[in-house]
Amino acid sequence: MENANYINNVKVLIGLQVITGKDTNPPPGYTKIPVDVNGGAKGEYIYICYRDGKTEPGITMVNILQGKDAKPEPDWYKDDTDLNKGAHGEYLYLTWTMQTCCGDPIRHIIVIEGDKSDIQPPTGYTKVNVDLNKDAGGKFIYLCYLK
Repeated sequence: MENANYINNVKVLIGLQVITGKDTNPPPGYTKIPVDVNGGAKGEYIYICYRDGKTEPGITMVNILQGKDAKPEPDWYKDDTDLNKGAHGEYLYLTWTMQTCCGDPIRHIIVIEGDKSDIQPPTGYTKVNVDLNKDAGGKFIYLCYLK
C-alpha cells in the first residue's frame, strides 16, 4: 500500500477575545480579525481576536448571546464586551465552548459583512446567524467558522 498523507496535527482555536479601539493591537499570541463588528453603526470600534494552537481541547462551537443580562449555558464561556457597544443596538456577546459533544474543534474563524442579511459564508464555513449589528443599523455582519 502506498504511503498516504494524513493531517496529524492541525491548529485549532484555543482562545477568543473581543477588543475595542480602532488602532488597538491584539493581545500577545492573538490574531485580530480586521473587520469592525460595529461597521457603519457609529458605535465603538470592536474587533474579535483569536488564538490558535495545537493543544487540545480546542473551541468546538461559537455563538452570539443576546440580551443585556444573558448568561451563557453551563460549560460555555462569555466575553463581557457588548459587540454593539456605543451603537445602541441589541446587547450581543461572543460565547464559546470546548465541549467535545459539539463536534470537532474549530480551525478558523472570520467575520463577513455585506449590504443584505442573506450574505453567504465562504465555502466550508458555517455562518452564526445573528447580525452583529442587530438593531444598530450599519452593515450586516456575521461571524463564521470552519471546522
